[in-house]
Amino acid sequence: MSKGISQAEEWLLSAIKRGHIPHACFISCPDGLIAEGIARRAAALYCTGAADAAMLSHTGNCIIPSGYRKDTIREEVIEELGRSSFSGGKRSVLLLNAHEIDPATQNVLLKTIEEPPDGVLFLLTGNDAGILPTILSRCATVLCGLPMYDDIARELMSIGLTKNDAMRFARMGGTVQRSLKLYQDEDYRSLRGTAQEVMAALLRGELPFDRLNAVASIEGAHFMLSYMRDMLTYRTLGRIDQNADRAEDISSMAPRFTTGRINCIIESLANAMDRLSTNAPAAGTFTRLFTEITEEL
Repeated sequence: MSKGISQAEEWLLSAIKRGHIPHACFISCPDGLIAEGIARRAAALYCTGAADAAMLSHTGNCIIPSGYRKDTIREEVIEELGRSSFSGGKRSVLLLNAHEIDPATQNVLLKTIEEPPDGVLFLLTGNDAGILPTILSRCATVLCGLPMYDDIARELMSIGLTKNDAMRFARMGGTVQRSLKLYQDEDYRSLRGTAQEVMAALLRGELPFDRLNAVASIEGAHFMLSYMRDMLTYRTLGRIDQNADRAEDISSMAPRFTTGRINCIIESLANAMDRLSTNAPAAGTFTRLFTEITEEL
């Protein structure tokens, strides 16, 4: 695990051991699976005294709601916390990918997160852009960086991938979650391919609106961004980090653009992803993105 991630987890677990933990923590990590692992180990330590996520299945004191509908949150979290603890011990509430909770339901949770019963720890993960500022302000933020490719590859090898496949998908995905999905999901691999073909078409001066709906998503934008970051890396350092299967296209196209122009396109892609993360209409966001890139060229 990368140094930044291990230090963040060490701080959180140490705070729990010392009893100096706030009543709510938001674990901010670009890799959702790593954030979930940290949250589960922290919940296990808080509830059982051992930072072993497997222990959660042996305790009735960790609440993980079955869904994020308002009535589910009210019944499985708020009302459950109003009852006495099953064993009289500490309890934790895991809200994984909390950005998926709609704003109205987050508001229902607000008072409970602000003033939980004694001995209750809320652990949230997800994209902070989708979480209400009033919720975030009640949480201590645990910042984790991205894992290194070797870290991701080790995770993939642990579920049976060969070393070569693990490193290839680690580089293509950049996070454990995305790399694993690329390995397992043919449609997701197809999205990556189409998104990067669309990016190449835009760089050639084309406007591929016929494929806009096929790529209009935050993941489609991510794969286009990955293509451009490799182009910048090739232009400045002479190497391609993530998309070795696109090396021929990237290396032949990179000399046509200045680093300044590549950075402007990267900024447009990053801005589009920011808009999509706040539920902006995908088709409109990509129409604007295609136009911005064409004007930049």
